[in-house]
Amino acid sequence: MADKATVGRILHYTIKSGDLAGDRMVGEARPAIVVKVWPNEYPAENKTTDGNGHALVGDGYNVQVLLDGTNDTAAIGQACLWRTSLAICDEPTPGHLSWPPRV
Repeated sequence: MADKATVGRILHYTIKSGDLAGDRMVGEARPAIVVKVWPNEYPAENKTTDGNGHALVGDGYNVQVLLDGTNDTAAIGQACLWRTSLAICDEPTPGHLSWPPRV
C-alpha cells in the first residue's frame, strides 16, 4: 500500500486469536493509535511474510490498540493492547493494521 501512517494517526487493528481471553472478538476491528514508525522495516526485496503467508512490505508500526472495556476483556482497567512492528494490509487481517473504511 502506498499510503503511510504517521505518529498520531488512527488505523484499525484486527483482533487475532490470543489477543484477548476467550477469543470471542477475533476478526473485529479496534482503533489503533500509531506511537512509533519504523521506516522500511519490511523491504520489498526481502519478501517477508507473517506466519499466515501474508506479505509484509514497507514500514512497521508500534500502536496502542484501544479496547471496548469489559466487552473485550474481563480485566477491569485493561484499556489497551500494545502491539509492535505491525504492517498495514490492504484488507482487514487478524493481527495486522488496515486503514479504516471510507464511509
